[in-house]
Amino acid sequence: MLPITIELSSKSMVIFEEEEQLLMENILGGTDQLGVIAIVGMPGHGKTTLAKKLYHHENIVNRFDVRSWYTYVSKVYDRRKILLELLGYEYERRVEIEKSEDELIQQVQRSRIIITTRLDELVNSSVNYSFCYTHRLSFIAEDRSWLLLRDIVFKEENSYCSQELEEIGKQIAKSCAGLPLAIVLIGGLLARLDKKKGYWTKVAQWLSASAKVAGEAEWYMDIIELSYKHLPSYLKLCFRYFGMFLEDEEVSVKKLMRIWAAEGFVQSNEARSAEIVAMDYLIDLITSNLVMVAERFPLGDMKSVCLHYLVQDFCLNKAKEENFLLKVDRSHAFVPATSNSASSDVQRFLVCSKMQHFIKWLHPTQRVHTLRLHAHNIKFILPCGAFTSDLFKLSLTVLDLRNTVIDASALEDITFLIHLRYLSILGNFSEIPPAISNLTNLETFVARPKIGNLTLPGSIWDMINLKHVDTSEAMIHINSTVEVEKKGVFELEKLESFSKVVIVNGDDICEMCNKAPNLVQLELIVEQFV
Repeated sequence: MLPITIELSSKSMVIFEEEEQLLMENILGGTDQLGVIAIVGMPGHGKTTLAKKLYHHENIVNRFDVRSWYTYVSKVYDRRKILLELLGYEYERRVEIEKSEDELIQQVQRSRIIITTRLDELVNSSVNYSFCYTHRLSFIAEDRSWLLLRDIVFKEENSYCSQELEEIGKQIAKSCAGLPLAIVLIGGLLARLDKKKGYWTKVAQWLSASAKVAGEAEWYMDIIELSYKHLPSYLKLCFRYFGMFLEDEEVSVKKLMRIWAAEGFVQSNEARSAEIVAMDYLIDLITSNLVMVAERFPLGDMKSVCLHYLVQDFCLNKAKEENFLLKVDRSHAFVPATSNSASSDVQRFLVCSKMQHFIKWLHPTQRVHTLRLHAHNIKFILPCGAFTSDLFKLSLTVLDLRNTVIDASALEDITFLIHLRYLSILGNFSEIPPAISNLTNLETFVARPKIGNLTLPGSIWDMINLKHVDTSEAMIHINSTVEVEKKGVFELEKLESFSKVVIVNGDDICEMCNKAPNLVQLELIVEQFV
């Protein structure tokens, strides 16, 4: 995983150059005992960005054989559980481990723990360790704040900032209070606006008139709201969809493009596919600095994106406010939705609780359009016939179960969801039932068995709207079923990508290409040629 960074032009300054060097000295130097390095700062100060930069630094990688990243520690936490997860034990083995906390801590002697926090009391609790270094991030000076802001707004080499705009820009930079996130967000807004005095003056006046305390969460929410208001409606739609993902979650660009297309957020034409248009939308959101690039492929293409946690909070709250989507967790389990409640109009759900609780919570007249289950650390049991209910059967278009393990019995239920356009599943199954061909509207099919290979039925060749099939390692019946042959359907003209297919006969490759003449990407696992 690459560090999350703000992508600016080559002329951009390195904001944390001095801090990075000082922290590096304390991480690599000091005692051989367990040490704690605390990075303290306000929200949006760049704590996590700096910590990730250190985490992936070549000197750190070479010095420490094992590195582990723990995303978030809540106010109520289990020290033993955190230690086990950091040490990398498999979940199934944890019940067998009888070591005490003291014994576990002994295993990490000579290690370094880097924590990021805004709480001084958390730092004070670390003084019991033999080595503890606290680094409080400094604020960016006004002159450097302006240079950074200018670099964001005028990215092009030949761009010119007039003296008139520079004077206003310096006022804006000053109002950002030396906080990197504020500078980046305001810079993203100004980059989209016309480079005119009137627009910049309004932004400067708005910032200076804010009654909120700079650096507090509410202050950032106002800045993000201002940027959000200046997005065109189609980008607002795509941006709100990030509420379907968890805080600090890195979202696959490929997955995002296909879901936006399945949701109908983007319009395609003969010249440009929906996914190409969706990529343009994503680039616009990245340019606005509301969305960040999390990881790139070796050749530079974007692999995944993410949101700063404050932007994620705004996104989720805005989506809920506009009845666009709702995150359902355990707190909803015993509070059923009512027909006159705002939530009864919501059709997109991120469910972080047991499916049984979610079904009981839904109002009987509700229609679920999009469902993403993220039952982390919850033993998932799908109630018999759950997806055959009208709650799902009449409207479910996007079903993402990749973060939840399902059993083979659930697959038969899923074949009744005839409106599905995007389906992603992970579970204890070894083959996909032939009835999958009932899903004639399906565009993207992602299937991952938890163990072993997967067998795809010949009926998959009857799914004429398929664009993408993504498996970890799948055997497929190349020959169509008798029913398919009678219909005379032998080609998937819309199929663009198919991976990973196990091939045991060279003729199968030609046969697949004949059945899908417009394939752009075909990923094969060749076992043998007869």
